[in-house]
Amino acid sequence: MAIEKRDIEEKIGKIKKGLIDLKEYVQDCEEIFEKDEVLKDAILYRLYILSDRVISLAEMVCKYEKLGYPLTYSEFIYRLGDFGIIDKEFAYYFANIAKFRNFLAHDYEDIDEKKICKIMLENLDDVGKFLEQIEKSLGV
Repeated sequence: MAIEKRDIEEKIGKIKKGLIDLKEYVQDCEEIFEKDEVLKDAILYRLYILSDRVISLAEMVCKYEKLGYPLTYSEFIYRLGDFGIIDKEFAYYFANIAKFRNFLAHDYEDIDEKKICKIMLENLDDVGKFLEQIEKSLGV
């Protein structure tokens, strides 16, 4: 199936909505994680969905720009940097979102709540930077 610009725009919209939703909980993250198990699980699920959508967007852009099909989630983001869709140095740093996604998907019983809150506080803005660079490069 061919990827169209509107598909990319829709994915970007969903990621932006997810960012807005998650930013609401960043400042009180540790307290929430200690006191509300259900809300903690909802936040972790939203983090998983956000990171998965970011990887899906990278895959879509690779297909749209005909950059080939990498073998790993991280490689989709690396490829965007290698081909100048996003800043290369940023791409190689930001590709860690794939590891984060896999951690949330497979190691959820070993979650260090303080570490997750720190990641949210320090890295959610990187998702916005990723989107800005893609929007600029593709004109969406």
